[in-house]
Amino acid sequence: MDVLTDGTDKFVGGGYIGVDDATGKTFISAAANDVITLNGSTKGGLVGSVIKCTAMADNKYHVEAQLLGSGTLVTPFANS
Repeated sequence: MDVLTDGTDKFVGGGYIGVDDATGKTFISAAANDVITLNGSTKGGLVGSVIKCTAMADNKYHVEAQLLGSGTLVTPFANS
């Protein structure tokens, strides 16, 4: 599943991906990121994951994510 902007808007913020063995990792969006991809494992998105996006200024959305994942975790943030 993808959370997309229109390509002009960007994400500002970050998210934490936790796994069932009490480990996890925090990822911060880069300045040009306009896509959040959840794949149900390494990028989060398992049942119980939550993403909150709030308009904060022209072309910017603040993102807060608490995600559940598995495997070797990687950032869910990307550029379209």
